[in-house]
Amino acid sequence: MAYINNKGIEVQKKILNKFGNVFEPINIVAKSKDPDEVVKNLQSKMPVINDGLDKGYFVRVESIFNYLSFLETNKGLLDKLREISNKQRALDYVINKLKQDDSKKEEYEFLESEKQRILDLLKMDISKDSFGFEEFKKVLPQFIFNKFFAEDKKTGDYYAITYIYPKKRIEKDEDINAIKNYLDIDNGIMLTGLSLMVGRLETVLKKEFKFITLFVAIALLVVLTIIYKRFFHVCICLFPVMMGIASVLLVMMIFKIKFNYINIVAFPLIIGMGIDDAIYMMQHYFENSDRNLFAVLKQTGKAMILTSLTTMMGFGSLIYTQHKGLMSLGIIVFIGMGACLVYSLFVLPGLLSICAKKNEK
Repeated sequence: MAYINNKGIEVQKKILNKFGNVFEPINIVAKSKDPDEVVKNLQSKMPVINDGLDKGYFVRVESIFNYLSFLETNKGLLDKLREISNKQRALDYVINKLKQDDSKKEEYEFLESEKQRILDLLKMDISKDSFGFEEFKKVLPQFIFNKFFAEDKKTGDYYAITYIYPKKRIEKDEDINAIKNYLDIDNGIMLTGLSLMVGRLETVLKKEFKFITLFVAIALLVVLTIIYKRFFHVCICLFPVMMGIASVLLVMMIFKIKFNYINIVAFPLIIGMGIDDAIYMMQHYFENSDRNLFAVLKQTGKAMILTSLTTMMGFGSLIYTQHKGLMSLGIIVFIGMGACLVYSLFVLPGLLSICAKKNEK
C-alpha cells in the first residue's frame, strides 16, 4: 500500500535504529508551590537519571543542572575574582581591553551583555547544591531558564522540567510503568511526553474498541431481530457486512497494515454503513409481492451502488494524505464498504433465493 513505503516513516525508522530515540523526550516534571522545592525534587532524581544514561537506558538527558558544570570547572577563577574588592571595576577593565582587540569581538560582546549576571554569580555561593530557583533565574540567560522553569500565576504553582530521551519509544503501559519504577516517581514528580500520551491514547482506544464494536453489533442484531423477527433472515442480512469485515482483516494481514488509534474506528463505521445495502435489498424483496429478485436488483441496485461509491470515494480520498493513520483509515473503510457492496449485490440475492425455497417447503 502507499503508506507502507512512506519516505518520512522510513527515515524515522533509520534514525531510531542508528541513533535511538533522539526526538521524542519523556518529560520529568516537578510541581510545587515552593519554587526551591521543584529544584530540589528534580535534583534528587539526577543520580538515577545519570546512572541510566551511563548504562545506556537513555540516549541523552537535558537538565538545568548540566548548565552548572562551569561552577566546578571555573571554581578557581571565580575564587580569584571574589578576592578582588571592586569586582565591577575589574570586569569593566577586562571588557575595555577586549573592546580594543578586534579578534576578541565575540568575547567582548558576551561579557558586555552578561556583565550583570556575572556580577550576580560572583556574589553567590558556587556550590551546586546551593542553587535554587532565584539563583538560576539570575545566572542563566532567559531563553535557557524558560526551557526548564515555568510559573502558573493563576494557581501559584511552579514547574521544573528535565528531558530524558529513552533508547526506544515508550508507548506500552508496561514500558511506562517500568520507567516509573526505575526513576522512583513520587507524588511531587510527573511523567509526560508525546510518545507517552500517544501510547496511552492508543492503549485506551484499543480497549474501548472491543466494547464499542460489540455494542454496535448487539444493537444492530436487536434492531434487525425486531424488524425481521426470524433468526435466519437476520443472519442473511448480516452476512454481507460480516464478510466485508473478514475481507478487510485478510487485506490487513496480507499487506501488514497494523491497527492504530485512528484506523481502529473504521470497523464500527463499516458495520453501521455496510449493513445499509443489505437492508435496502431485503426491504424491497419482502415488499415485492411476487418476490422477483431481478426486479429488486433493478429497483435497488443502482441506488446501492451510488450510495456505496460516494461513501467509498469520501473515505478513499484519505489514501492520498501524508498521515499514516488517516491513510490506513481510508484504505480500510474503502475496502470494507466495497466488499459489503459486492456481497450484497452478488451473494445476498442467492441467500434470499434459498430463503424463498425454504419458505415454499
